[in-house]
Amino acid sequence: MPSAVALGDCKSLIEDLVRCKLLKPSGLKKAQAYFTGNPGLSAWDLTEYLVSQELLSRAQAEEFFAVYEGRLTIGGYTLLKPLGRGSMGLVYRASSEHDDSSYAVKLLPRRNVGNVSRASQRLRTFMEFRHPSVPQLVRVVTAGDRHCLIWPYVSDAHSLDALVKKSGPLPLKLVVHYALQIANALHAAHSKNLFHGLIKPSNVLVDKEHRVHVADFGIGYLMTVARSESILNTLTNATQVASSLDCACPESILEPTTRTAKGDQYSLGCTLYYCLTGQYPFPIDNTVKKMMAHQFEEPKPIAELRSEAPPRLAEVVERLMKKNPDDRYEDLGECAEELQMLVAKPTNGKPVNGKAPNGLPTMVKRPRIAAAAPTGRNGASRPATLADIGPEDDTAPATRKDEVSGSAMIVWLVVGVTVGIFGTLVIWSYLR
Repeated sequence: MPSAVALGDCKSLIEDLVRCKLLKPSGLKKAQAYFTGNPGLSAWDLTEYLVSQELLSRAQAEEFFAVYEGRLTIGGYTLLKPLGRGSMGLVYRASSEHDDSSYAVKLLPRRNVGNVSRASQRLRTFMEFRHPSVPQLVRVVTAGDRHCLIWPYVSDAHSLDALVKKSGPLPLKLVVHYALQIANALHAAHSKNLFHGLIKPSNVLVDKEHRVHVADFGIGYLMTVARSESILNTLTNATQVASSLDCACPESILEPTTRTAKGDQYSLGCTLYYCLTGQYPFPIDNTVKKMMAHQFEEPKPIAELRSEAPPRLAEVVERLMKKNPDDRYEDLGECAEELQMLVAKPTNGKPVNGKAPNGLPTMVKRPRIAAAAPTGRNGASRPATLADIGPEDDTAPATRKDEVSGSAMIVWLVVGVTVGIFGTLVIWSYLR
């Protein structure tokens, strides 16, 4: 029997199980009731109770104790503390036998036992990618029937999801500040033909200096490889679609293995919508209805939920979330340029690095673009300044008209309905 002392008290055990989403609300109530009704109960005894009630599997219980006792080591990385459940697996803080740094280790479910060596080769490009806002994928390792992906651990950071849940919609200037960093990081990755595939509030970390760290780079790729080569099976694909549905682009909902740079734009739009309004674009409980909403419905306008949000910022988010990928930005460098136009820096009418004294961007109330924004392709975009922005206009919000012919609209509607029905049937077959 593992040492109960090494794990700590029952309260800590329950907190970790909840953090890792291993206890549902009903299971949490049973655990708390059993713990409260049995004074002096050890953490191991509580775990045995949870296993007997089928609220926790034996494998999960043994893994937790192995982690707390420092006995679970994979590829030279010793798991130390559960951090939570991320995309497709539990995440632990770990130490390494190679250095004194801390790492975040995502331990994939045991059933995902495919061609790890092939997946590792294809993930090598992610390991070679460098950007200050993207924790580098360090290794993909396997031990027995367990596989894990390893990134540097980002200390003193909180996810956008946690920040919104704690304090509600984020300040406007912070939303723009974070959006710029995310857009620039994704644009750099896209220029290397890399995509994230799982952008959502829980995957974007912010440290105390307001620096963004886009986590889980590489996980989205694993959803795209052929099933014969993937370390993810069909069941995991369906589960991942359901867990990421709030920020999933229409094309990935129809086909889970479709992950693209254009899809990252849509997911970024959903993430920014959440940061601005405190809710997802389609806050619907029913899974199928939410999938159909992403295909055919429009979210409630940001202005109705956040009246003080600049119309230009709302337009950026709305364009990112266009149903048709062709209606989104050409690339996120173009999006970053529009976001940059929302930061003000007037000092005698001259720009000062686009930042206020505290290092964060200041909002311009109503910018209007007088000419085309400066472009910088091939992965190098030049930030716009106030010199590129025309006079403010407080009289009417800017509008954008999509020049689409009537015939094209009809064709798109027919195709959308047909594909939507097919996609629903596919997803239903996954979720049954």
